[in-house]
Amino acid sequence: MTSCLTASSTISTQQRWSWSSGAGWMNWRTSSTNGVVVGQYSCSGWIYSSSCGWIHAGDGTPTNGVQYSNVDATDYGINHDGEGHLTGFAWCESSGWVSFEWTNKEAADSPRIDLKTGSMRGYAWGGSLGWISLSNISAHVKTDTLDVGPVATNGLPVAWQVLMTGDTNILQGGSADYDGDTFSDYDEYIAGTHPTNPASRFEIASVTPPVSSNLLVAWWMAGGRLYQVETNLDLLNVGGWGPLYPSWINSGTGGWYEAEIPTLGIQTGLFYRIRAALPLTP
Repeated sequence: MTSCLTASSTISTQQRWSWSSGAGWMNWRTSSTNGVVVGQYSCSGWIYSSSCGWIHAGDGTPTNGVQYSNVDATDYGINHDGEGHLTGFAWCESSGWVSFEWTNKEAADSPRIDLKTGSMRGYAWGGSLGWISLSNISAHVKTDTLDVGPVATNGLPVAWQVLMTGDTNILQGGSADYDGDTFSDYDEYIAGTHPTNPASRFEIASVTPPVSSNLLVAWWMAGGRLYQVETNLDLLNVGGWGPLYPSWINSGTGGWYEAEIPTLGIQTGLFYRIRAALPLTP
């Protein structure tokens, strides 16, 4: 059995079962420290099947610090692209490789996570296990959170820093602003913007005057983030901000987004802002 770093599983205590016709029910969380940890960029831990034993999702230490290469038996595991898509391979000593790879990750049946709810859906494939359903009529797998993985001394996740700058000693973290665009390194992490590019900023791109009593507000959404439109009657009331819509907007792979915002009738003054957040974080 391959060694694995011990971490608290992110999988729901109730919604933790996938199904395979070749292996039956597969438990993604047998205990708090003996289950799968779903991260922002990779997964780790164990899935258990009474018929085939333990299935290893990865050891939590990709060679490049971000995602498993899945090109050899020393650097394998289930990857997450940060936008909800699962790829890569898990390993079962009795049944071999379990593939989360699809030619088209946008295919309806490809394995993925709903970044608003944490629920998984789609299928993985095991040569002797057949199709493994992450969601079916009886049960499904759900992750309560996304683990950020190791955090460097500057307070920023190692994987994100390596992905953005190639190292962990470039950014200072906290309130420091490496590229001088008025957004701190930490705020850039939350917003999904690039911390070394001052042109990469989270801001409203345009506001179109009311049409049929509605405003059109456009902004660029980063992949793998959630957004919410908030309103406030008084800018001096810092606690007066509240959501305009009941749910968050899932950016998916990112891109331009235009929200049609009702002006809420006649107001002496009404202010709007867009809030960005990481999905499935406490």
